[in-house]
Amino acid sequence: MIDPQKIWQSAQLPSLPIVAFRLIELSRSPDTGIAEIVATIKSDPAIVARLLKASNSSLFGQSSKVKSIDQAVVLLGTTAVTALALGFSLVDTSLCRGTLGEAYTSYWLQSTVHATSAKMMAKRNRTANQEDLFLAGLLLDLGRLAMLKTIAKEYQPVITTAMEQERPLFEVEKQLLGISHVEVGIELMRRWGMPDELMKMTQWHHEPTELLAANPEVFQDANLRTTMLSAAVGDYFCSSAKGLALDRLRKLAAAFFNFTNADLDVFLCDVRENINETADLFSIDAKSVPSPADLLAQANEQLAFLTVSAQAATVHANARQEAAEHEIRKLEVKHEQLKQQAIRDPLTNLYNRQFFDESLSREVDRCTRYAQPVGVIFFDADRFKHLNDTYGHAFGDEVLRRVAKVAGETLRGADILARYGGEEFVVLINQPSEKTIEKMAERIRSQIEASELFHQAQRIIVTVSVGAAIVIPDRHQESAGSDIVAAADRAMYEAKQAGRNQVRLRNMMSDFDRQVFPLVLQRKFSRWLVSKGAVDPSNASKALLHCQTERLRLGEIAEQIGLLTASEIEAIRNGQAQTGLRFGEVAVQLGFLSVMQLAGLIAWQQENPRSLAVELARLGLSTAVRLESLIDAYATELTGPRALAARV
Repeated sequence: MIDPQKIWQSAQLPSLPIVAFRLIELSRSPDTGIAEIVATIKSDPAIVARLLKASNSSLFGQSSKVKSIDQAVVLLGTTAVTALALGFSLVDTSLCRGTLGEAYTSYWLQSTVHATSAKMMAKRNRTANQEDLFLAGLLLDLGRLAMLKTIAKEYQPVITTAMEQERPLFEVEKQLLGISHVEVGIELMRRWGMPDELMKMTQWHHEPTELLAANPEVFQDANLRTTMLSAAVGDYFCSSAKGLALDRLRKLAAAFFNFTNADLDVFLCDVRENINETADLFSIDAKSVPSPADLLAQANEQLAFLTVSAQAATVHANARQEAAEHEIRKLEVKHEQLKQQAIRDPLTNLYNRQFFDESLSREVDRCTRYAQPVGVIFFDADRFKHLNDTYGHAFGDEVLRRVAKVAGETLRGADILARYGGEEFVVLINQPSEKTIEKMAERIRSQIEASELFHQAQRIIVTVSVGAAIVIPDRHQESAGSDIVAAADRAMYEAKQAGRNQVRLRNMMSDFDRQVFPLVLQRKFSRWLVSKGAVDPSNASKALLHCQTERLRLGEIAEQIGLLTASEIEAIRNGQAQTGLRFGEVAVQLGFLSVMQLAGLIAWQQENPRSLAVELARLGLSTAVRLESLIDAYATELTGPRALAARV
């Protein structure tokens, strides 16, 4: 850590150049004339030459050649002239050779990228104050210059660490020094008397994207949006943490300007084409800035590395690793292959235990919210140690691969099959019923027994013992995931104890759930339509694939279709608070709903008839009028005459 006073008391602290200081003073006064601006500029011949060069560059887009400084000031405007003069002066006073020469060059190169990007974005959006934003981009990282000049010895390790660890510079500054260039830059601007708006843009330009949702005023401030994006472009082009910079840049571009990735790629190409000219104005060599294609390759390489690192992180990973893992999960499809390698078992290519546990946790949470069943099948190879000892470990590996392959071909695409450990395998069944999970367990057992596996031309029969469990998680059952796996595991051992090569099922649902759940499956709208001949099964399945069901609470649905009144719903919820039971079970206990009516409500919740009807009409499988009458008939059958009378 460093005492900030060491910065402010240093004789090397950058001071505002005389010409720039005078220009800033003049630009604040509405009475300032062009002659005063010109006279001030002419006091520094080097700045005059550079301004003439700038005015004739494509960056400022003048239609005819500018030959005099008087003409340049008129055409460029006082803001642009002040920005360029300030930049020229600061560059001249900060050029440094030796060990820090590269750091100074890097700072100015990134500042020119900021300025170029800010001006181009302002021009793209037809913003009036393009030159103000050019100046803001040039000075966003001014604190870096101050730290390089005043605490060079302490700052060099910060630069080295950020580069070697591919981390954002301001993050390493805070970690190693306790202060960042953002804070230093704002204080220096305050001492120079720079506008408050410029200090505000500097304050925000590195803020995390997570803060945006809590600060909607950022979206309303075009200057903040532009400078935050230009800072992200600068980090992407010039920093070592290109992977994280690209991720941040894409988020900001989409949130602030509705950019697609393709839009952003085009903009970055335009920026790269203009960087050389801007850098040339300040005598900075921009040849080291990679092309957009090279930048993307570097960023993707870093993102891929972060993906693998995040997957290998343990519970002891530090906060930064956890944050990186959170960001990596959102990476695009191009990183899917590397991600798959991290979540797959290398021997069988099945999902590994970590992926299964995470999937089970999410499924338990979902099924707890919507009172749906979770199903798990647990199986392992019988007498596997004997096979290993008799035929060798290579054959044992082949057994595991064959078991995995056969089981995978037996299951549905939505089911998750994983290697749990050793010769143990586990399956998370999608939308199970008791009959479904029992049939699937038996199919796994029989298909593996029937598979052909040979060792030196001798067929070896491999069998598995299978246990299965199904439950609708209770709202207060925090260990539901581990409980159902344990139940399936115990069922498997029962199968082994009974002679192996068998299936055992444990239905852990309550008596009430076992009564209701089969009725729910029977009373879904899609099944009802098929039973009435309104659609055929294949068309119903096609519509369901594209149907997005809005998950409403049972009470909301019941009130909408006239099955429960507001006072009855309130009474049910009071009963929930007292008993801890689910809404439907309390409603049945209080006599407000029958079991059949409750099953109908849950079916409606899981498969909204109106959402399915919209999709059927969109696919041209029925008309809107016909479907509306079918929904009325379906609701009548589900709820009875009381609800129909309420709807009428």
